[in-house]
Amino acid sequence: KLNQLEFDKCSANFPVCEDVSQTAILIKLVVLPFKHIGYENDVSEHIRIGETYSMIKELLRKTTHLAGFFIPLIYIVLDKSTMIFIAGAFVGIAVIVEFLKWVSESFRELFFRFFKFILRRHERKGAITGATYYIISTFLCIVIFDRNIAIVSIFFIVLGDTAAALVGKAWGRIKLIGRKSLEGSAACFVVCALISLFWLNPIIGIIGAFVATLAELLPMRIDDNLTMPIISGAVMQLMVTYMSL
Repeated sequence: KLNQLEFDKCSANFPVCEDVSQTAILIKLVVLPFKHIGYENDVSEHIRIGETYSMIKELLRKTTHLAGFFIPLIYIVLDKSTMIFIAGAFVGIAVIVEFLKWVSESFRELFFRFFKFILRRHERKGAITGATYYIISTFLCIVIFDRNIAIVSIFFIVLGDTAAALVGKAWGRIKLIGRKSLEGSAACFVVCALISLFWLNPIIGIIGAFVATLAELLPMRIDDNLTMPIISGAVMQLMVTYMSL
């Protein structure tokens, strides 16, 4: 048998695994034969390939966040009404894409043909994509929060969430909740804290970074692309408004 560590690594990273039953079958058919005839190195090689493939997919998936890096940057120089217009236009495009995915089979097939390799399993089944949630959360941050808080909150999801995912994939060993790791959460907190110190009072920034890290870590039914910036931004906005910090 594979030991538990090998099974966990295979089930987490094997390139074509879609669910638990498929994972078990693939491990039995592809990995166990090497184990049976003594090729320990081949088992490790399959695990290594799976981990590399998983990291590449995560990097590509996070390009949707990094592509939105320009939004908080241009908000530094543009006024709020202009930013609402720009972000609102992106929301409109995202909503149209989601609607077409729902009503048009041909559009849905075309969409999946181009983006299936970076979509999560529930997104491939037709759920709203994380990119759409990100665009909506960006728009809401700009509308609801003060400029500096909106900029910081958007950067939290752009850089903090990306740091959590990539560090967790590469070096995450101590599991906290599900596949979320202590290393990934620590990276998220450090990145968010550093970002906040450029624009906010240190107390507000550190608390906001902590709240953002919790929102990224905790298993919520709503996508963290929406909850992470909105919850952390709301906490920071309340502190600015009522605590005079």
